Parts: sequence; structure tokens; C-alpha cells
Amino acid sequence: MTAHDPGLFLSWDYEGQPSSQPSPTILEATFSRDELVQALSAVQVALGDGDLGWIQLEFAEDQTVIISAQNPTLAVRYALKASHSQKGVLKVSGRQLLEYTKQIPQNTLSFHAELPYRVLLSSGHSSAKLHLIQGHTSTHVQAAPSDSEVRIKGTTLAPWATSFKDLLQVDDTRFYANGALIWVEDNCLCAVASDAVRLAHVKLNDGIQVQSAQGGRILVPRKTWEEIIRMSGQHPEDEFCLKWSEGTLSFSIESPQYLLHSKTIAGLYPPYENAIPHKLTTKIQLSVATLAESIKRALIFADKSKVLQLAFDQNTLRLSCFTPGQKEGEEVIALDAAVESPFDVNYNGAHLASILSVLPAGQVELHWESINRPVKITGAVRPGLEAFYLLVPTKF
Repeated sequence: MTAHDPGLFLSWDYEGQPSSQPSPTILEATFSRDELVQALSAVQVALGDGDLGWIQLEFAEDQTVIISAQNPTLAVRYALKASHSQKGVLKVSGRQLLEYTKQIPQNTLSFHAELPYRVLLSSGHSSAKLHLIQGHTSTHVQAAPSDSEVRIKGTTLAPWATSFKDLLQVDDTRFYANGALIWVEDNCLCAVASDAVRLAHVKLNDGIQVQSAQGGRILVPRKTWEEIIRMSGQHPEDEFCLKWSEGTLSFSIESPQYLLHSKTIAGLYPPYENAIPHKLTTKIQLSVATLAESIKRALIFADKSKVLQLAFDQNTLRLSCFTPGQKEGEEVIALDAAVESPFDVNYNGAHLASILSVLPAGQVELHWESINRPVKITGAVRPGLEAFYLLVPTKF
């Protein structure tokens, strides 16, 4: 992420008027509304607050327009095709342009720029005028150093990235825990995420091409991860290239039209290996759908703490939630195999439900080393994707 001067902006005096008044340079362009909205939505994550956040439009050769934005931690660019009369670079309020483009009455937006002063927008019976933002800085978005590089299709990337998105934090006082830890190991793309009471360990071993694996382990921030999920979901057939470097604390994801470059989180991730139970003594197998539906009904009766009690006795599991002195609900599920001895354990029901939501079908297995230790939850996520989740017990 560097800055350069495209040489198309004039200086302005203290009264807000140009220091010289040459004839404006006219740039005409025509955009598809839907394609422009998609491009502006892709880069808006890097905008500043309010109307101060600006985007850059670079009208390049081959009728390509490169739209980009950046902030101190994130830079994004998106390329689209749009016919235009000549090359040029301009800056304008990103949020205003996005909101207007979303609401124009036709699928074509006419763009008449009078460089370096203003741009006139029109679509059907609607028109608008935006003043261009003056200054000698511009965005130049480049991919991260490729100490590690992985290529992966959107149809594979989206479910992997989604499988632990609910565990990423933005307000944990431990700044180094506010992201997803990713690395390459044995030609697999691995990730760990935790919110202190849940932990996800996910390994993708199919549908990836590992180009290099020297970049170490990095912590990708939540905002960047949300963009990975959004873009891979919108473009499932595109091939995405993930690049990162532990040494430079940088990460990027790139597709034919799109590039996001993000700083990563400095610091050591907590020693999550210590939380993983290894001497598992108890295993319960249940239907994902049956358990999820029972938890949903039971939580209707829970208080704000969302505590859910699981009571195992012979061939029966009883799920119960209550609000003291007001309401109580219970669900009974038959087990395929009897437990050796009865036991009760309490979890946050909403957290357990969120883990089950990424296990779309089939069976879920609950494993315990001790009821005072986290439960290990496994199930079929999708072919080529191995995952387990830990959930810490709670108290009434």
C-alpha cells in the first residue's frame, strides 16, 4: 500500500477556489449499475468514517476502471469493464456514490467528469452532482509478499472460512485473540479461532494448491475475514490466491477482478493446544437436526445467560432451560446407546447451537475427557474439510 501522484489534481487556495482556472478535462463513462454497486461494495470496507471516506476511480486502458480505497490497515481494489472516453484518475466520496448508485432507476449510469472539479451522474430521470476530492495522494494496492501462497476456488474457500466465523472477536482485551490464526501444514490449509469459551480447529485438505509454505502463522483480523467470506460466496467459480508473510505482518487475497491487502495482528496466539482434550473417556452420538431443534425450543425458556443443562441417564438425554420463578422448558432425546453412568453438564445453549449450525446434516459426536473440561464436538462439515470444536462448560 503506497501513495503516488497521478498528476491530474490542481492545488486550491484558502477560499476553496482553484489557484488557476484552465478549461476542465472532460471524461465520459457509462457503468452498469449492478456491476458498479458490486465494485463499490467490495472496496467500501476500506473507507474512512462518514463522507470523509473517499474512493479512487482510475480509468485505464482496455476500457477497464479500477476502483480502490484504503485505510491504515486495509486496502482494496476492484476492476470492472466500463466504456470511457479517455484515461484519468479521480477521487470522490465513496459512500455517497454507492448509496446513489444503489437507488438509480435504470441499470445504466452515465458519468460525466469535469476534471478536476466535479462529476455529473445521471440515470433516467435522476441526476446528481458530486464535487471531486482534491489532493496529491492516491491509492496503489499491491498483493502481500508471497512467503506462503495458496490457490483455492470460491466453492471451497467459502465453507472453510465460514466454519468458524462466529468465533472471531473484535473486542477481546487480548488483542492477539481478535482474529483467525492460519497456516499451511502437510499441504493442508489450517485455521484456529476462539472467543475464550469456544474454539474451532479446521483443516482443509482437498481443493487447494499450495504454491509455497514459508510464511509461518499469521493472525487475520475479523473484518478481513468477513470480506473473504463475502467475496468467495459471491464469486464461487473464481480462483482466489491467498498470500501472507509472518515477517511483514501482511496478508492478501486476490482474484481476477479483486485484491484485498490487510495488515495482520501482531502478537502470539494463546496456547490453544492446552485446551484440547486427548484422553477421551465418554462419547455420545446424536442427530444434528434433532439436537439443534431441541436446543432452539429449550432456549425459549432461558434467561439472558442462555444456560442449557444436558442430563444423560441410560438411554436418555434431557435438555432443560429455565428463568427462575418464571418459566422452564425441557426436551427429551432418546440415545442410540446407553451411557455407562449418569452425568449432568451445563453449556451456553446459544454457543452450542452456533457450532451445530455449521454441521449441516448427519451425526454429531460429543466427546468428554472430564465434565469439568471442554467438550469436543465433531461432525461432517463437508468433504475435504476436517473440523472439531471445543466448548467450555458453564454454571447456573
